[in-house]
Amino acid sequence: MKAKQLNDWLQVTASIGVVVGLMFVALELRENSRVATEQGISAMSGAYSNFLSRLDDPLAREILIRAMEETSEFSPEESLQLASLYLELLNGAEADFIIGESRGLASDIRVTNAVSTTLFLSNRHGRALWENSRTVYTPEFAALIDIGMDGRADDVGLGYLKLIGGGAPVR
Repeated sequence: MKAKQLNDWLQVTASIGVVVGLMFVALELRENSRVATEQGISAMSGAYSNFLSRLDDPLAREILIRAMEETSEFSPEESLQLASLYLELLNGAEADFIIGESRGLASDIRVTNAVSTTLFLSNRHGRALWENSRTVYTPEFAALIDIGMDGRADDVGLGYLKLIGGGAPVR
C-alpha cells in the first residue's frame, strides 16, 4: 500500500511541477511579446523621425514643395532625394498602420495616418512613385493610400511645408 501512495504522491508532485513550468513559459512568452511590440513601435518612430528630420533640411523641403507645385523637373540627384523622402514617409506610415492593426488601435487613427501620407504623394511625382512601388505594401494599407490620392491634398500639403519652412506665404 505504501508503494501505491508514494506513486500517487509522486504523480501529483510531477503534475504540479508541469503546471508551474507551463505558467513560467507563458509568462516568458508574454514578456517576449511585449518586448517585440516595443521594438516595433521604436522602429516605427524611427521611420517617422527620419522623414521629419529631413523636413528640417531646407533643400529637402524645397524639393518637396517643387514636387507638390508640379512646376519643375528634377535632376537625377534631386529625383533620388525625392524618392528617398517619399519612401521614408511610406515606410513609416505602413509601420504605423501594421502596429495599429496588431495593437487594436482605433481605425480612425490608422486611416487618418495613411490618408495624410497622401499629402505628399498627391502630385505627379508622388503618383508615379506610388504606382511603381504600391505592390510592396500591404493591400489594406495600399487601399487607404489610394483613397487619399484624389488630388485635393496638394494644397494642404504645400501649405504645411511652407508653414514649417518659416512661414513662407502659401500661394
